[in-house]
Amino acid sequence: MHRKTSFTDSSSEVINKYRGTVSGRWFDLINLQLQKHGVSPLPPEHFNIPLESGSYCDRPIPVDGARRLLYWAVEQTDEPLLPVDLGLSLQPLDFKSLGIVLWSSASLRQRIEKLETYQSLITTTTRIIFNETAGTASLLLIDNDAVDKQVNLTKHGMMALVSAVARVIRWDHETEITIHLPFEQPTYHKKLKDKLECTLKFSMSQYRIEFSVDALDLPLRTSDPELLQATESLVQKKLLMIEQKNLVLRVSRSLLELSPLIPPATSKMAGLMNISGRTFQRKLSELGLSYRELVNKIRHEKAIALIESSDTPLSTVAYELGFGDLSSFSRAFKSWTGMSPRQYRNTQASGV
Repeated sequence: MHRKTSFTDSSSEVINKYRGTVSGRWFDLINLQLQKHGVSPLPPEHFNIPLESGSYCDRPIPVDGARRLLYWAVEQTDEPLLPVDLGLSLQPLDFKSLGIVLWSSASLRQRIEKLETYQSLITTTTRIIFNETAGTASLLLIDNDAVDKQVNLTKHGMMALVSAVARVIRWDHETEITIHLPFEQPTYHKKLKDKLECTLKFSMSQYRIEFSVDALDLPLRTSDPELLQATESLVQKKLLMIEQKNLVLRVSRSLLELSPLIPPATSKMAGLMNISGRTFQRKLSELGLSYRELVNKIRHEKAIALIESSDTPLSTVAYELGFGDLSSFSRAFKSWTGMSPRQYRNTQASGV
């Protein structure tokens, strides 16, 4: 069960009590979209968002509250593409120091690498994974809490995030992109294509943005090495604060660094988190998780990334994920996705 927010909570307490948070700047941006449509925003407590004074920028808020607000905004405006408008409205200073780091990067490659590194400042519920294979660069957006509807971003939130990432890629930089969307072609697909100004592929397995690797290392007109260096230390401090306070992020990072991904015993992982085994299990339980579920979630995420981004033999993928054999991995993967790893890879290769 998720605890109801006390509206006197500080930002640090919000991080502690919720495994899924997003930047509070999304709250401000959604309200700006509402105002453009002539809709009066409701106070944050209506959506179970901790009350803060002034702008929410740089303060984390529970993703469940942001999700409720976004769905309410779409209903009030009767505009299914409001999440896309939300993402495309993103300006460098909307995320303050993080936006400056991305804006002042030397190349698109560096900008994307910084986005991948500091993505938790935007949302802790979706993993952005950068890959390049066979002349194609791609950003895979995996909703790593997809099984928990209280925590995940859902379709509206993912469309806002995909649109925002597409916007970041093309800040002062012209490059053609293709966006994969894991839902059927909607009736408003032409309008969606016009807004995003890109090629769209529907009924795909994951949210993904693709473009040519030729664009990665071209210098950006907004490059400013001195500004980047001066600002990045602030971003690193913000990231450290979020990761120190978010147990799921800390455990996830520890698991992702393992090769192969053979999880330590519960007591050992608890020790790595500097807490007792009993406290570790209790804290995860309060967040609606068990250690085993978290391990499976990370394995699922890493499996998708490995299968989609390379031609690595499936037996090697199974080994990297810590499975004893391919059949065990195949059973687990089918329980996650509804298809075997081979079927999944063939589906991706055929573009269906």
